[in-house]
Amino acid sequence: MSRTVRGAGLSAALLLLSTLAAGCESDRVPVDSPRPAAGERARCERFLDAVPDVVDDELRRPVDPDDALAAAYGDPAIVVTCGGSMPRDFDRFSLCQVAEGVGWYVPDDQIGSEPVDVVMTTVGLRPVVQVTVPAAYWPAGAPAIQAELAPALTRHLRLVKPCR
Repeated sequence: MSRTVRGAGLSAALLLLSTLAAGCESDRVPVDSPRPAAGERARCERFLDAVPDVVDDELRRPVDPDDALAAAYGDPAIVVTCGGSMPRDFDRFSLCQVAEGVGWYVPDDQIGSEPVDVVMTTVGLRPVVQVTVPAAYWPAGAPAIQAELAPALTRHLRLVKPCR
C-alpha cells in the first residue's frame, strides 16, 4: 500500500473521529454548577450517582463541565443541580408542597394554567437541589420529575427541617 493511500486513510479516520467528538460535545448540556462545601459536595455526588437514567421519559445527557454537580435530561434539557442555595424570594412564609416525602418550593408566578419554565427547589434538605423544567414538559413534567427524583433525594440528602 502506498504512503498516499495510507495517508488518505489516516486523514479520513481522523476526520471521522473529530466529527464524532464534535457530535458528542454538541450533545453536552452546559450547566452552572454550584460550589458547595466539601461535606455537601460528597452528598451531592452520591445523590447524582443515584438519580435515574430516565426522568419523565427523557434520557440522561452528559453535562459540561464534566465535574458539574448536575444532571440533565432530554431536549430542551431538564437540569438538576445540587449544592446551591435557596431562591432569594423564598422565606418563612413561602408555601411548599410535599411530593413523595420531599418538600418543594415553586415560585407563585410559575404555578398556573399556562406552560412556563419552572424552577423547583427542595425545602428542608441539605444540600439544596434545584430542578429547572422547561415549559415544553408542562403540565405533567414537574410532578413526574418530583416523584422520580424522590428516592435518590431521601436516600442521599440530609433532612434538616420538614416542609410545612
